[in-house]
Amino acid sequence: MNDNAKLYSSVGQLQKQGIAETLQKYIKLVRFKDKIKVLDVGCADGGLTSEILVPNLPPDFDEIIGMDISPKMVTYAREKLKANAKFSFVQFDITSEQIPEKFYEYFDNIFSFYSFNWISEHKHPQALKNLYKMLKPGGYIFLVIISTSQVFDVYETMSQSEKWAPFVKNVRETVSLYHFIDQPQPKLNNFLKSAGFDCHLCTLEEKCYTFENLAHFWEWAVSINPFYKKIPENKLQSYQEDYLNEFRKHKNVFIEVSNREEKIRKPYTTLVACASKPEEVQAFVQDLVVKMNDNAELYSDFGDLQRRDADYILKKYSNYLKFGKNAKVLDIGTADGTLTSQILFPKLPQDLEKLIGFDIAENMVNYAKKKCQDLPKLDFVQMDITCEKIPLKYYQSFDNIFSFYCLNWVPEESFPQTMKNIYDLLKPGGQAFITIVGNSPLFDFLKRTSLKEKWAPIMSNVDQYLSIFHKLEHPEVKLEKFVTDAGFESKLCTVEHLSYVFPNFTYWWDWAMSINPFIKNLSENEIDLYREDYMKEVKRHKSVTIQDGEKIAIVYTILVVCASKP
Repeated sequence: MNDNAKLYSSVGQLQKQGIAETLQKYIKLVRFKDKIKVLDVGCADGGLTSEILVPNLPPDFDEIIGMDISPKMVTYAREKLKANAKFSFVQFDITSEQIPEKFYEYFDNIFSFYSFNWISEHKHPQALKNLYKMLKPGGYIFLVIISTSQVFDVYETMSQSEKWAPFVKNVRETVSLYHFIDQPQPKLNNFLKSAGFDCHLCTLEEKCYTFENLAHFWEWAVSINPFYKKIPENKLQSYQEDYLNEFRKHKNVFIEVSNREEKIRKPYTTLVACASKPEEVQAFVQDLVVKMNDNAELYSDFGDLQRRDADYILKKYSNYLKFGKNAKVLDIGTADGTLTSQILFPKLPQDLEKLIGFDIAENMVNYAKKKCQDLPKLDFVQMDITCEKIPLKYYQSFDNIFSFYCLNWVPEESFPQTMKNIYDLLKPGGQAFITIVGNSPLFDFLKRTSLKEKWAPIMSNVDQYLSIFHKLEHPEVKLEKFVTDAGFESKLCTVEHLSYVFPNFTYWWDWAMSINPFIKNLSENEIDLYREDYMKEVKRHKSVTIQDGEKIAIVYTILVVCASKP
């Protein structure tokens, strides 16, 4: 809208009257705690915040912050209320993709009055998501949004005239999206629920305000008009005349002439919503179908290949790794915790604040917690990295994120969400370092065994367990696109050709079973038969060499990516 703060401050009585009436009617729905921190989104000049909102807050409120997209409004509000230590004002666009880190779960209550009607439909979800992130669990939001107003119709009409079309553009992206909807409540309610809120009220209120004369109305109309400052000065008089003519013709404008003055009665409607953030935000472990075998003890005993490779890759590409002071680090797919604690942890800076391991398997997490209980800087959490919503307490929490031999279990349809989650977990300027199995005979063993009649019923979904980069000629191209599409800046994306020699068939079998997703579905009688068929596939594979009659040598590739968040 128009960012003339002084004008807005002098003629904003319509907004103040409307919000005062609405708060009086519905404020009882908002729950307040002691010493609350409050945010007012779209505070404009600060007048409504200080004169209308504050009297409705508990007297012991700790702090109130006004937020507005306009630097001019924020500067004016700061100057106007500088004497009150409980007030502060910040310039911020609530539709931004990232919120300031200090505001994450900072506020007990968030209000917004006549602000969201300026937010276009495609930006609504992000704006509400940001409110959710800034609100503490159990906190309440209270929104008042203009739904219908004659001025929106005037903008639309003038945008269609040849005379004003060059200056009045993209009206539907500028005015309330609810103005053009017969029943706007369900739409707002759906937006709130999609953002994660529990909605307690979503209703349409009919309002009316009377302007004492035409001059008063025109000053008010200019103060909120987003197109006014685009009109050339020599056309302003003509614009005013055409605007007022269109306004007078509107079917919902009522003009009363008294003492040669035109009193203008202006009905309008507002959407009023009250919603809360659930008290406990759960870690969204949405699908605990653990892809690899979740036998933590077996994995711990026979995971030498993974640990050796991680050690090698971390040393080879150590010059790419950047750590800040007191870094918080995440390891995704931590499994039994051995690689995390014995390979990664010793290579991190001594002033490390915390290293957390995520794994989808509860058995793995519990085993890792017990194994590393004497390392206070380490902790382990059950978490599905492909989930639709990451726990908000981890949003932008980590300086560095690592993942070794985990994302090769992620199916293609879940890969974009996974990379987005990693991006959201990182702080701005943070870094991700990931290794993924590319081409491996292990995937061929699984696929070929699944084609046998007796194993087909058990392994019918085998394709879900194969790396999406297996058999690709240039897998690094595919991976780098996933990385950059998520918003990362790619610093490294390469293919490493590796080999490993297992000392004997028994060790090989135990290692293969520690990561085999189907073995747990077999009975004891079936395991010997499965092993026989599986080992036949091993011996005939071109990437496997039998040495000295019992050693098994395999060749395979891994993808290594290092990327940073801007």
